[in-house]
Amino acid sequence: KSPNFAGPLRPNGVVINQTMQLQGMINLKTTLDQTPPLVTLGISAPSNSETSLEVVLTMDEAGILHCLPLLAGTATPHLNRVLAYNLSLECSDPIGCSGITL
Repeated sequence: KSPNFAGPLRPNGVVINQTMQLQGMINLKTTLDQTPPLVTLGISAPSNSETSLEVVLTMDEAGILHCLPLLAGTATPHLNRVLAYNLSLECSDPIGCSGITL
């Protein structure tokens, strides 16, 4: 119970019939996607460059890929550091994206 909670002075003044009518108009809504997206990530080093990587991403739903290149053995960075690097790709196609190269 919140320390700021104050009980009502009188019962809720909502009419039950109006509440039931509103519930019927709204019906059941599901907003939580309980299945994780299917993501395939491919990383390769192009033969014509010694300073770049090619990242190919395939997703079955919309999403954003954020990247932060790190040396092997580096501790996992905080999310804010990854976002601040500002290297990302957005896939806004609701059907899914395939073959995006970064």
